[in-house]
Amino acid sequence: MSMSAADKEKALVEKVELRLALADTDQKFQDSLGIYLTPLLLKFASPHSSVRAQVGKTVRFLLTRINSSPSLQLPVDALLEQVKNPQVASNVDPSIVQSYTLVFLSKGINRVPTAEQNKLIPKVIEGISGFKTIISARLFNILCKLILNYDTSVPNVDDGKKFREFMQFDGINAAQEDYLIEKFYKFMLLQPVRANTDGQIPKGFSLPGLSKDDCAFLTYDAGVTFDSTTLAKYKSSILRFVQYGFSARNSFIYFMAASDPVSSVADLASNLLRRKAVDHEDEFLVDRMISIFLGDKDLLRPAARVQLQEKIMNFLGQSERATRSPLVSKLISAGMNSEYGKLKQATVKFIRWMTSRMATETDEGNLTLDMAVQLRENLQRDKQVEVTSNMSDYLLQRRYQYEALGLILRRSATVADYSFIEFLFDMLRTEILELRASAQEALSGLTVHLSALNGNEKEKLKQYLKGIIQSEALKERNSVQKENEQAARYMATKFVNCTFPFDDPEARLLDIEVQTEDDKPETIEEATKGLHPYWFQLLQSSNSNVFKSTKELIGAKSVAEVRFPSFDSMVRFIVSEATAENLSRAITFSIRCLVMQAIRNAKTVVVIDTEWENRIENAIDFDPTVRSCIIKELDRLSVNTTDVDGDVPMTNSLETFLQMGFDLLSSSMDLNVGKRLTKVLALCPAAVVGKSVNEIPALLDCLPKAFSSEASSYLSQLLGILCSNAAYSDDSILSTVDRLLKSEDLRALGFIISRLALTDRLSLIDGEKFEKLLSLIDKYLESSSSTKSAASLNCLSQLSMFGCLGPIRQLSKGLSKYKVSFIRKLKPLIKKHQDDLTAMTWSFLGLSGTPEDEIGQSDGDEADENEVTKVLTPFERALYEAHSTKHLDYLFSIGEALTVLAYGWKSQIMDGKIDVQNAPVGIEQLTPSINRISVILDVVLKACDHTQPSVRKAGCIWLLSLVQYCGDSKDIKSSLNEIQVAFMKFLTDREDLIQESASRGLSIVYDKGDYELRDELVHNLLLSFTDSNKASSMISGSIGSDTKLFEPGVLKTEDGSVSTYKDILNLASEVGDPSLVYKFMSLAKNSALWSSRKGIAYGLGAVLDKSKLDEMLSKDSNLSNRLIPKLYRYRFDPSPSVSRTMDDIWSSLVLDSGKTIADNFETILTDVLKGMGNHEWRMRQASAAALNDLLRHVPLTTYEAKLGEIWTMAFRSMDDIKESVRKEGNLLTRYLATTMVHRISGSKKGSEESLKQLIPFLLGNSGLLSDAEDVKSFAFDTILEIAETSSVALKPFINEMIQQMILLMSSVEPQVVNYLSLNADKYKLKSQDIDMQRLNMVGSSSMMGAIEKLMNLLDESLMPEFIEKLANAVKTAVGLPSKVTGSKVVVDLIVKHFFVAQNYGDELLKISMGQLKNHNETVSGSYAIATGYCIRIASLKKIRTLSKKLTRYYFDAPADNNHLQEVSSRTCAAVADYSKDKFQSVASGFLPLAFIGKHDLDDKVSDGFKKAWDASIGSGSNAIKLYFKEIIDLIKLNIGTTNFALRQAIGLSVIEIIDRLGTQVGTLSQYLDDLYNVLLESLQGRSYRGKEKLLNSLVLLVVSTKGYLDEHEELYGKVSKCVLTEARRRNKAYKKFSIKSLGKFLGSCSDDPQLYEAYIELVDPLLNPSKRKGTADSDSSMDTDSDSDGNKGGDLKKIKVAKFEEFRNSLLENLVVAVNRDEPNIPLVNYILDENLPQVAKEQHSFKSKLVAMNVLTELINKLDHADLFDNSEGGKVLAMKAFHIWTILTETSANRDSLQTILVSYIRLTRLVATTIAGKTGDPDDIEKTTASLEMLLQEKVNSVITTEAEKALKKLKAEK
Repeated sequence: MSMSAADKEKALVEKVELRLALADTDQKFQDSLGIYLTPLLLKFASPHSSVRAQVGKTVRFLLTRINSSPSLQLPVDALLEQVKNPQVASNVDPSIVQSYTLVFLSKGINRVPTAEQNKLIPKVIEGISGFKTIISARLFNILCKLILNYDTSVPNVDDGKKFREFMQFDGINAAQEDYLIEKFYKFMLLQPVRANTDGQIPKGFSLPGLSKDDCAFLTYDAGVTFDSTTLAKYKSSILRFVQYGFSARNSFIYFMAASDPVSSVADLASNLLRRKAVDHEDEFLVDRMISIFLGDKDLLRPAARVQLQEKIMNFLGQSERATRSPLVSKLISAGMNSEYGKLKQATVKFIRWMTSRMATETDEGNLTLDMAVQLRENLQRDKQVEVTSNMSDYLLQRRYQYEALGLILRRSATVADYSFIEFLFDMLRTEILELRASAQEALSGLTVHLSALNGNEKEKLKQYLKGIIQSEALKERNSVQKENEQAARYMATKFVNCTFPFDDPEARLLDIEVQTEDDKPETIEEATKGLHPYWFQLLQSSNSNVFKSTKELIGAKSVAEVRFPSFDSMVRFIVSEATAENLSRAITFSIRCLVMQAIRNAKTVVVIDTEWENRIENAIDFDPTVRSCIIKELDRLSVNTTDVDGDVPMTNSLETFLQMGFDLLSSSMDLNVGKRLTKVLALCPAAVVGKSVNEIPALLDCLPKAFSSEASSYLSQLLGILCSNAAYSDDSILSTVDRLLKSEDLRALGFIISRLALTDRLSLIDGEKFEKLLSLIDKYLESSSSTKSAASLNCLSQLSMFGCLGPIRQLSKGLSKYKVSFIRKLKPLIKKHQDDLTAMTWSFLGLSGTPEDEIGQSDGDEADENEVTKVLTPFERALYEAHSTKHLDYLFSIGEALTVLAYGWKSQIMDGKIDVQNAPVGIEQLTPSINRISVILDVVLKACDHTQPSVRKAGCIWLLSLVQYCGDSKDIKSSLNEIQVAFMKFLTDREDLIQESASRGLSIVYDKGDYELRDELVHNLLLSFTDSNKASSMISGSIGSDTKLFEPGVLKTEDGSVSTYKDILNLASEVGDPSLVYKFMSLAKNSALWSSRKGIAYGLGAVLDKSKLDEMLSKDSNLSNRLIPKLYRYRFDPSPSVSRTMDDIWSSLVLDSGKTIADNFETILTDVLKGMGNHEWRMRQASAAALNDLLRHVPLTTYEAKLGEIWTMAFRSMDDIKESVRKEGNLLTRYLATTMVHRISGSKKGSEESLKQLIPFLLGNSGLLSDAEDVKSFAFDTILEIAETSSVALKPFINEMIQQMILLMSSVEPQVVNYLSLNADKYKLKSQDIDMQRLNMVGSSSMMGAIEKLMNLLDESLMPEFIEKLANAVKTAVGLPSKVTGSKVVVDLIVKHFFVAQNYGDELLKISMGQLKNHNETVSGSYAIATGYCIRIASLKKIRTLSKKLTRYYFDAPADNNHLQEVSSRTCAAVADYSKDKFQSVASGFLPLAFIGKHDLDDKVSDGFKKAWDASIGSGSNAIKLYFKEIIDLIKLNIGTTNFALRQAIGLSVIEIIDRLGTQVGTLSQYLDDLYNVLLESLQGRSYRGKEKLLNSLVLLVVSTKGYLDEHEELYGKVSKCVLTEARRRNKAYKKFSIKSLGKFLGSCSDDPQLYEAYIELVDPLLNPSKRKGTADSDSSMDTDSDSDGNKGGDLKKIKVAKFEEFRNSLLENLVVAVNRDEPNIPLVNYILDENLPQVAKEQHSFKSKLVAMNVLTELINKLDHADLFDNSEGGKVLAMKAFHIWTILTETSANRDSLQTILVSYIRLTRLVATTIAGKTGDPDDIEKTTASLEMLLQEKVNSVITTEAEKALKKLKAEK
C-alpha cells in the first residue's frame, strides 16, 4: 500500500530527527544542523497537521540539545535568510515558519563572534518594517541583542558616514531608518516588565507614552520580559549605537531617555543630547514631542511621565513651531493642572515664550483667550479661603497659574477685557495672604492694554475702580482682609493712572481720594504720580508693549503738550462727590490746574519736570508773568459760565471753588487750604472777592483758633482782602475794626487797615482808633511772647508798606512819636531775631520817611566801617551791621530788605505784595519814590572787597540780591562790569554756596547787558581765568589756574583743590563760546538752599536760561557738536563738585541722553580718547570714566574700527602713575573685555575682525608681556574669558593663546604654594605630596579648562604651528604648573583630538621626551604619562629611540643618583599602561629593560618596571623565554658596570630567569654559553655587597643545566674554578654565602675530590673555630664563637653564641647539600658523621640544633641509601653504624616528654627511617628492636595526641614492613 503525502513528509521529518539524534559529538550535530535545520523548520508550513506535530516534537528535541551545548554554532545566516524569504507556497502564511526560525536565530546570534554579530545588523534591519507585527517585533528584539555587543568605542571621524554606509541607510535600508528611530524612542519609554506568576508574558497593558500595541510589540510579541538591570543595559547600548550615523531625528531618542528612572541611562542620554545641535523647529520632533506629552485617546496611549513632560515642555519653550500648534491649549492645560511643580514651572516658561512669539493678536486671539479662560476657571474653582497644614503644592500651583495668566493678559489685548479685570480684582480682594502678590502681578499684566479700552469699557472700569477706592471696607475688615483691600486700592490706583488721561478730572480725583492714612505708602506714591504730570507721563510711556522713544519714556513734554483737567471740571467733580476726604489735596490740585490752564501758551519758569510742584508753588510769588496769566484767567472765570473746553453751561466754578475753600478752612483750619485760598483770592477781581465777604464772620471766628503765626497770617490777609472790598459796608468795617481792637488781634488789623488804604477807605479809621492800634504795636514789640511780638511786627510791616505810617498820609498826630519808639525797639531785634519778618519790617518802616536824627547813631561802630557806611541812612546802616550773622538765610533776607530801602516799591521783591486787584489808589500815591541804589551798591561792592570774611560773604549775597531785584535800574546796568569783577572774586570762595551765589550773579549780570557789554563781560571773565598777569592789572584779587579755592581735604580729591567754575569756564572755552559760561553757571546747582523758599527766587531764572541755551543749541549745530563732547567728559570729573555741576548742566540741556550720545558718538569718542593721553591726571581719569560710560550706549559694531586705539588707551590708563586713573582704567578694560566676550560668544559675524585687533594686543607688550602687573593680570583674565567662549572666530589665534596660557600657568599659582613646596621640610611635609596637589590644581583650574576649549577648535591646518608653539612653550616654561600644563595638553591632544594629532606623534613624543629628565618628580612623571600616550601615534623608529634612551637612563645612571633610573621606570610603566595596543608591537624594546629593572633594589625604580612587565606579559616563564635573547644581550652589555647595585639587579634577574625556567633553561642551549660567560665575567674582581646574588645565579644555572656542563668540560672547569675562588674570598660577610654556593655546586654536579677537599678545608674552620685559634689566618675566620669579648658581659656572649649556632646549623645543612645524591663523597660523609653531627646531637639545650641534626641525618641517610652505600660491604656497615650511633645520641637527648613537639615528631620520623634503612645493616640484631622500643616508649608516655598518632603510625608501618 503506497504512503500518503502526509506520511511521506512525516517520515522525512523523522529521518532528519534520527540523523540529528545519531550525531554523537557537538561538531557532528553542528554540521547536521547546518544542513537540516532550515529545511526542517520549513515543514511548519506543511498543510498536514501530523507533519507539523512531528516538526514540533523534533524542534523541542533540538532546543534541548542546543541548550545543553553552549559552544554549539547555529546556521544564523541561513536562519536569517529564511526569516526574510521563507520558501513557502504563496497561499501559505509563513508566520509560523518565521516565528520558529526566529527562535533558533535568537539563540544562534549569541553564539557567534562579535565581529560576525556586527555584520548581521544591516541584514536584520533590512525590510524589518515590512513584516507582520510579531515578526518585526522579534526581529527588533534580535537587533537589540546584536546592539548589546556592538563596539561603539571607535571614535567618530566622519560624522557617521562609514556607519551609514555600513548600515546601508542610504541604500536598501533607507526606509528603515525612521522606523528604527520610532521603535528606539518607544523602547526608551519602556519600563521593566516581568512574567506573571504562571510564567506568561503579560499582555494588554499600557505604559506612560506607550499604547497597548507599543507595549505588546516590545514585550509580548517579541517574547521577552525585562528586569530593570537588563532594560537599562539595552537602553544604554541603543543610545550609544544611534549617536552617530542616524539622522538628526535621533535626538528624539535621547529626549525620551533623558528622564529615565535609571540614572545611568538618563545621564548618558543627557550627555549625548548636549553634544547634538537640536533643531527646535523640526516638524517631526515638535509634533512627536507634543503627541508624547499629551498622549492619544484614539490609540489608547497614556501621556508621558511627568518628568519627561517637563523636559518636553522645556524643549517646546524654545520652539516657535510649538507655539503655532493647534494643541498648544491642551499642552498648557495639562502642564498647569499637573501636580508636578517643575512641570508647572516649565509650562509658565512656555507660556512666556509663546506670548513673546505671537505673530499678531488676531492670529492668536482665540488661542490665548481659551488659555486665559481656562486659567481663570481653574483659579476660581480651586480657590481655598483658609491655609491648611499642607498647602505647598496648592500655593505653588496657583502661583504658576497666576503667572501664566498674567503673561497671557499682558501679551494679548483681545483677552484683556473687563471680565478679567473684575475677576482678578475679586481674587486680589479675597485671596489668601500667600497668593496676594501673585494675583497682583497677574493684574499688572493688564495695565498695558487699559488705555486701548473703548469708551463704554473705560467708563464701566472707572465706576468699578471708584467703587473699590470709595469702599468703606478698608475700615471694617480684619487684618488680612484689610491688607487685601489695601492691595486692591493700590492696583485700582495703578489702573486709574494707566487707563485714563491726565486731563480726566474724575480720575485725578480718585488719585486724591486714595491718599488716606489707611492706605499703604506705595499706594500713596502711585496716587501722587497720578497728580504729577511728569511722573504720570513717565508712567504711561513705560506702560506699553510698543516701542517708545527715549523722549517719551522720560516724560519730556512741554507745558503746551500736557493737557490738564480744566479748573471748571475739577471743581465740578469735587462738588459732585460731596466728600471731605482729602478735600485739601483736591483744592491744591485744582489750583495747580488753574495755574497750568492760565499759562498754557505763555513762556514761564514752570516746566514739566521732576520739580514741577516746587516751581508751580513758587511761580505765583516770584514770576510776574505767571501772576499776570492767572489774573487774566481769573478775570475770564469770573464772567464765564461755560467750560473752558466747550460750551457746556455751568455755575461759576471760581465762586464755587472759593466757597468750598472757605468752608473747609472754617471747619478744619487747614493751613494748606488757607495758604492756597489766600493766593487765589489775592489775584481775583474785586467782583469775585465781593461775593465772599459773607465769609468774614467765619474768618473772624477762626482767628482765635489759629494754631500758628502762619495760619494767623493767612486768615488776616484774607480778612484784609475781603474787608477792603467795596461790597463790605463802612459800618461793617468799623465794627470789625472795633472787634479786633478789642481782641488786640494786631495782625488782622494791620492787613485790614493797610488794604483800606489801597481802596481809598482809610478815612474810616479815625485818629483815636489808629493811635490805639499804634499803642498796641508799641506795647507788644518787646513782648516776651513770640506770638504777640510776631503779630506786632507783622502789623507794623503791613502798615509801613502801604504808607499808613506816612510820610504822605498822616493818620494820627502822635505818629512821629510812635515811629521813633518803633525804631528804637525794632533796631535791636534785627540782630536778635535774625529772621525775615524783622528785616523786612525794618525796611518797610524805612519807607515811612522817618528823619535820621530820630534814629540816632549806631553804637560801637568801628572807624573803618564808618568810612564805608557813613553814606548810608540809619535804616540801611542797621541792616549792614547785621553782616556778622551765621545764618545764610538771614543774609538773603537782609539783602532783600536792602533792595526795598534802595528801590522802594520798584524792587522786584515787592512784586505780588499788592493783593487787591484794580485798587483805586496806586501805591505811588501812598509811598514816596525811592532810589538809593547807587549809594547802597557802592557800599556793597566795597563790602565784597572787605578783609573781614563775614562782610565779604554778606557783600556777595547782598550784591546778588541787588542785581536780582533791582537789575532794571540804570545804576545797576551802568555798573555791570564792576559787579562782574566782584562776583568773579567769589568764585574762589571756600564755601560752595558763595561760589554758587557768585555764579548766579554772573549769569544775571550777563543777561542784563546789551550785545557790546556782554562781549566785554565775556572777555574780562576769560582773562580772569586764563591770564593772571593781565587780570591783576585789571582787577585786584583775580584768580589763576593754580589758585587753590579750598583747603586741602575739603573736597577730598587727594591732589589739592579744584575749581568748579574754572572747569565751567574751561568747558565754555573749549566749546569756543566763553559766553556760555553764564548759562552754565545758572544751570549748575548744588546747595539745598536754592530749593528753599528763600533761594527759589534766584533759581527760577535758570529755567529761562535753559530755554535760551536750548534755543542756541538747536539753531547752531556747530556749537552743539563742540559742546556735547566736552560737557559729556566733564560729567565724570574726579571732583564731586565739578562732576555734580556738569551733570546738572547735562541733565538740564539734554532731554534724550541716549539719542544725544548716539548722534554725537564719534566726536565724543575722539575727545575722550584724546583726553586719556592728556598731561593732567584729572583729564585722564575723567576721559577713562567717560569712555567706559560712552561705550555702554552703543553696540560694539559702532566703534569696532577703533578698538585698537581704545584698548591701547585703556591699557595705558591701567598703567597710569595715578592710582585713581588706574582704577578707572581697570573698570574700562573689564567692560571692554565683557563686551568682547559676549560678542565673540554670540556670533561669528564680525568677531574675527574684533579678534584681529584684540588678541595680538592682549598677547603683546601692552597685554600679557607688559611690565605692569595689573595690566598683565587683566590681559590674562580677558584671554581666559575669551577662550571660554570656544568661538570659531578664535581659530587664527588659538596657537598663540595656548602658548601664552601655558607659560602663564605658573604665574597664576598662589606664591604661598610655591613657597610651601620649596620649604616643605620646615612644615614636616613632603614636597612630592605638595607637588601632586599642585598638579591636581592645574587639572581643575579654569585656565586648563579654557585651553581645552581652545583645543576643541584645532584642525589639520592649525596643527603644524600648534606643535611648534607647544614645543616652544614646554621648552621655555618655568615652574611646575606651566610644565605640567604642557604635558596635559599633549595628553588631551591625543585622547580627545586623535584624528588631528595622529600625524604628529613623533613631534609630540619628542616634546615629552625632552622633559623626562626634569628633576622635579611630578613634572617628570607627568611627561612620562604624556610619553605613554604619545606611543599610540608615534612611529616605530621614534619609539625605538625612546626605548634606547630609557635603557641608557637606567644602565648609565650614576651610582649615587637614581633619578634617571626612576625616569626610565615610570616611563616604561606609562608606555605599557597608556598604549597597551601599540606596546605589544614594540615590547622588545622595553620589556627586557623592565625585566631587569624590576629587580632593582630601590622600590621607586623597581615598582614602575614591575607594572610594565606584569601589565604586558604576566609572571609566567613563557614571557622570559620570549625575550630571553634581548634580556641576555642587556645583561651581557651591562654586567661589567661599576654600579654594584645594578649588578645585584642583574643577579636577581638571572636568578629569576633560572628559577622561572627551571629545567626549561636547558632548552635554550643557544644562549647558555652567553649566560655562563656573563655570570663568570660579573664574578671577577673583589667582593661587594650583593655579589652573592650573582654567585647564587651561577650555581642555580649550573643546577639547571648540568647536562650542558657535562658536555662542555672547559666551561665546567671555568665554573668550578670561579665557584672555588669565590668561596676562598676573605670577606667575612661574603664568605658566609660563597662557601654555601660551593656546597650547592658540589652537591649538584661535581665529583672532583679536590674540590671536596677544598670545601672541607673551608668549612671546617667555620664549624670548629677553636681549631684555628692561634693560627696565622685566624683573623680571617668568622670569629663567630670567639669569647674575646666575654669581658663585656654575659648578654653579648649569649648573642654571639646564638649567632654562631644559627650559622653552624646553616653550614651543617649546606654540608648535606654538598653530598652528591648519585655519587656521595665519602670523606665528606665521614666528616659529617664523625666530626659534626655527633657534637651537635649531644647538645642538650638547643632545640634548633637538635632539629637541624635530625634533618641533616635524615637527608644524609636518604642520599646514602639512594646511592646504595648501605650495602653489605664493610664500608656500608661502618656508615650504618656511624649513623645509628648518632641516632642513639639523639634518642638520649630528645626521646623524652620534655622535648618539644616538633623535636619529637622529627625524631619519630627519623627513627622510622633508621629502622627501615640502617638498623638491620649495623651488624647488631638488637638495633631494630631498639628503634621499636624507642617508639613504643614514646607511645606509652602519651605526651600528646599528635605524638601518640605519629608514634602509632610509625610502629604500624614498621610492623607492616616486617
